[in-house]
Amino acid sequence: MFDGTVFLLNEVFSRDLYEKYFIVQFFVNLLSGCAVYSFLSLNYDILRHVLCLWLNRPLELMPELFDEPYRAVSPIDFWSRWHQAFKSTWTELIFKPVSTLMYFQCPHLPRSIVYAVSSMCVFLFSGVTHEYFVYITFEKFSGDQITFFLCQGIAVVVEHALKQQFPQLYIPKPVGLLFTFIFNGITAGYFLRPYI
Repeated sequence: MFDGTVFLLNEVFSRDLYEKYFIVQFFVNLLSGCAVYSFLSLNYDILRHVLCLWLNRPLELMPELFDEPYRAVSPIDFWSRWHQAFKSTWTELIFKPVSTLMYFQCPHLPRSIVYAVSSMCVFLFSGVTHEYFVYITFEKFSGDQITFFLCQGIAVVVEHALKQQFPQLYIPKPVGLLFTFIFNGITAGYFLRPYI
């Protein structure tokens, strides 16, 4: 399904058309993001069900891969819904050790700075990991994956800082949903560029 979607997108939208018109980029990014989400969800659900049947375990023991990321109303909300199975791994392997090291080295450092640096380390590591996948697949380093994840990380850090500074600030869910949708549609171009 994913390969067919990419093939159709390549046939309908040439690279020249994609790079020339922002609106084409935006919609191709969103459609491709939906295809990736569908592809990963379907494959993970099949694997999850097969493993639970094979190991005779309840389905609830294996976490869902996604928690409806299309309903996210902010960057933090989006990333808390994306890749549920890996969230604890990134937290345990990167976020907590970086936070602990920073508190050990500088015990009086504000929590917001520790959160920002630890979060950016997680996003940088994810960017490097995805860049490695692109390098293996296409034998070239583009930097687009790192750019995508750093943009997302900056959005998460800025949102966290704004919530800390203005706790009374309220953004209606439809507005947050729209801004998140637009932001992800724009930044997804970096993530998808090597594949298009």
